[in-house]
Amino acid sequence: MFDWGDGTFSEWLGPFPSGTPAEESHSWDEAGIYEVKVKAKDNYSESDWSSSHPINILEGPSLKIDVIRGGLFRVKIVIKNIGAVNTTEVNWRISLDGGAWIGKETTGKITSIPAGGEQAINSKFILGLGETRVTVTAEIPEGTATREQGGKIFLFYITVYPGGDI
Repeated sequence: MFDWGDGTFSEWLGPFPSGTPAEESHSWDEAGIYEVKVKAKDNYSESDWSSSHPINILEGPSLKIDVIRGGLFRVKIVIKNIGAVNTTEVNWRISLDGGAWIGKETTGKITSIPAGGEQAINSKFILGLGETRVTVTAEIPEGTATREQGGKIFLFYITVYPGGDI
């Protein structure tokens, strides 16, 4: 029987012939260090719990979208992995609502971002006139990050307001 260190226990496994190793698997819902213990029994008695074995479950990847920046013909963004584990297959989208004639949406995929790392992305060519709302979304199986900021397009130059308002 296993004590998983998170308040849960396995059922008794077996029976097994004497000296046969036993295995069991478990998944934890939250990051942390868990003290796992095991004990055995036979037809005559039950052992005490073993010494504990620490298992370190790391927090998964977590994305953060940095400030959206404007410029000539494009907007630029940095996507950060603020989690403790590398992430792969990050699907991202940049969309402009209002003002853009060309370049209203750009999508892409980042192969990987290491834990604590970041990746810069750019929109496609943008051309337009007037107020706009820029929305950036980055998605991984563990969750989605979104950032919106207001801005203004003047033909080929895009200004994005740092505070996010139009």
